[in-house]
Amino acid sequence: MVIKDGFRDITIVNDEGKIEYFSIGEYDFFKMRPGEMLGTKVTDWYKNLDEENSTLMIAVNTGEEILDIVQDLTTINGRDVRQRSNTLCIRKEGKIIGAIEFIYYDEEADVLIDRFESADESANRREKRLSLDNIVGECPEMLKLKQKTQKIFKFDSPVFITGQTGTGKELLARVIHNSGKRSKGPFIYVNCGAIPENLMEGILFGIRKGSFTDAEEKEGLFKMADEGTIFLDEINAMPLLVQGKLLRALEEKRIRPLGANEEERTNCRIIASCNQPVRELLKSKELREDLFFRLSVIMFDLPPLCMREGDVKTLTGYYIDYFNEIFGKNIKGLSKEAESFFEKHDWPGNVRELRNCLEGAFNIAEGERIELSDIGECFKKAAAEDDAGGAALAYKKFKESGADLKTYLKKWEDEKAKEVFEKLQNEAAAAEYLGISKQKLRYRLGRE
Repeated sequence: MVIKDGFRDITIVNDEGKIEYFSIGEYDFFKMRPGEMLGTKVTDWYKNLDEENSTLMIAVNTGEEILDIVQDLTTINGRDVRQRSNTLCIRKEGKIIGAIEFIYYDEEADVLIDRFESADESANRREKRLSLDNIVGECPEMLKLKQKTQKIFKFDSPVFITGQTGTGKELLARVIHNSGKRSKGPFIYVNCGAIPENLMEGILFGIRKGSFTDAEEKEGLFKMADEGTIFLDEINAMPLLVQGKLLRALEEKRIRPLGANEEERTNCRIIASCNQPVRELLKSKELREDLFFRLSVIMFDLPPLCMREGDVKTLTGYYIDYFNEIFGKNIKGLSKEAESFFEKHDWPGNVRELRNCLEGAFNIAEGERIELSDIGECFKKAAAEDDAGGAALAYKKFKESGADLKTYLKKWEDEKAKEVFEKLQNEAAAAEYLGISKQKLRYRLGRE
């Protein structure tokens, strides 16, 4: 498969065909969080997919692996998508326990068609590629980062990007690729944390027929990235054995597919990233020291949004303009209350959280400005997800407190009420967010 511009998603399903992992790359066809798709079948999200023609369902039901297939699909929200994919079975002790699918979209082949766009609009969108202008920010740290990025466009050295989740590591990697001398080659995105460890070596470097029982000839992602860029996200999730082979690929520009007798040349730029402090990863030996030193010829450390003074306002304006175009609305900005909330919120999910918050608000907002209540609906959902994921931690804190449950819960509820009110600075909005009456809120705040 030759891909001129390899935007890639990954989908993993279990043996029932239910989605266990779904990554969203540059194109979000469904306009929702990936988490909303978990536990559903991929056939639920396309009008023209069923048990008989879905490549993932075929893989889990029959064990057939389907490579280099092109399908014209229609999503449930009316988008026509031409999808190129490789679908592999996930096996354990000879039994199929799921399947993984790598999905590619080639803009230049007109593979993405929106039935609501005119031909001219579709052509204009395809011509637009991520560039330095898409890195939004005016704080000193971001201005220095953009200057540094511009300096490395003409070079081809490995790049290592660090930063918290949501700070824009993939965006930076795509900008480096699109503006560099390999821009005409493919960009291959690899989420190392999403690939089962026992499949990673074959997926990255390829498989030769006969290397193990029922093994078929498959090209690896390094081969697909030839003359382009491969972006290894969450590289610390890569097994140490595979990290050693990656080091060889970096130093000698050669890879050895599974079962191959000879090495093969590889010619791609490698960009890697992690969302944890490098020092901790090296100390815990999750990341090989020699590999890190070889990858970190050029280093970027993306600052969290809470450390980017003034950029919340800049990013808010940028995404309001962006979503006005997407949703066909004419929202002029935030209300005073919503603006105050944005300024005081610490944005633990960084730029991605801000973007998702505004997108959620655009679905609800009816006036010329986004109100605090529009934002509250979005944050209620995020808070519910956080609470569900933090149940074990909450129980641990309760046990460590030494208090009885009634006393502990009252203290926790009072602290939560104060935290929400301090952020929203509005009794009605805080009470609505917490799902309690204003009288109950005042009691929690010690005002009654």
